[in-house]
Amino acid sequence: MSALVQLKEAVDAGGMPDKRIVWLGLGITPPKFNSIKIEFDDLPTDDECLSVAGLDVVLTYCGDLIRYSILWKICKALLKARPRRLQIVDLDTKRVAFLKLGAV
Repeated sequence: MSALVQLKEAVDAGGMPDKRIVWLGLGITPPKFNSIKIEFDDLPTDDECLSVAGLDVVLTYCGDLIRYSILWKICKALLKARPRRLQIVDLDTKRVAFLKLGAV
């Protein structure tokens, strides 16, 4: 069971992350209040990703440690869930990419 199950349960119960932002870390725990660590071998399913619908999502990862296929798979699942914004941050190269901006 992936770490996003806890977020899904909280959202289903009417809870919402502070400021509607959730920080996800692939193999790491982001040093933020609303952060969730996602293990490489326990990626969330498309249904589990639905918990980020309408939220601002920041996905952090270490580019030197992650395989591109894992990053691609999680980004596709998160985009399919229709977050308000999706930003990915490579902590090794200090590069940021915005995959989705605003509510479109």
